[in-house]
Amino acid sequence: MEYIRKFRDFLREEKKVDTRFSSKAVIHKDGFILLLLNDMGWDLPGGHVHEGESAKAGLIREVREETGLTIKDPKQLQFKHKNKTFFSAALPPGEVTLSNEHSKHSLYKLDELSDIKISDFFVSAIKEALGEQK
Repeated sequence: MEYIRKFRDFLREEKKVDTRFSSKAVIHKDGFILLLLNDMGWDLPGGHVHEGESAKAGLIREVREETGLTIKDPKQLQFKHKNKTFFSAALPPGEVTLSNEHSKHSLYKLDELSDIKISDFFVSAIKEALGEQK
């Protein structure tokens, strides 16, 4: 019966609890930004940070879960919005493999964002990541 107790303890340890904080990434290459489409519009990759996880570690995990990509050395941006921390990262090599959270992905230029449904605060983070003025 000891193995049952250990297994139950293992299951409890593996359950990660989301915090109310989230991290989002402006993933870009040559002026193009990776965006993901969900029911609410175009989204930046990222999501909720788990308890005990740093914003950066949560970002790397969430990007991998949502896109199958592993970003390297994301840089935190000055821009924040409510409970969201934003980072900038280079688009890594490889194919995007979407999770069930998003239905489509695409690369957009900054000047194309006015033609799509995307939050203004995402655009602000994108502008900072690309070195553009507001």
